[in-house]
Amino acid sequence: MGDGAGLRARHVIAELYDCKRALLADAKALERLALSCAKSVGLDVVRSYAHQFPGGGATLFILIKQSHVVLHTWHEFGYAAVDVFTCGEDDPWEIIKFLRNALKSKRASAVELRRGSEL
Repeated sequence: MGDGAGLRARHVIAELYDCKRALLADAKALERLALSCAKSVGLDVVRSYAHQFPGGGATLFILIKQSHVVLHTWHEFGYAAVDVFTCGEDDPWEIIKFLRNALKSKRASAVELRRGSEL
């Protein structure tokens, strides 16, 4: 395995709690929201896919040139799990902040992993 010296990648995994439940139950609205977010922070969107589960939960995947943005929702709990992986100079925290505000999350936690480097 290489040393990853040329790779600069950041992966943020976030938990968004106490979100506005109606927003979490609409896959197409979430897709529009996340695409707006990606474009506003300068990410290059390749493709997006939103899936609505029976009963209201949703999963959203956005493939970006820089890697991906994934969102899974459980509207009945007001909870969203967010996964943002970016390469290069793009800041994944901008996407997390945007989504937290847009989903009206009252509480959140997150962890950042640096990817592409060995111990």
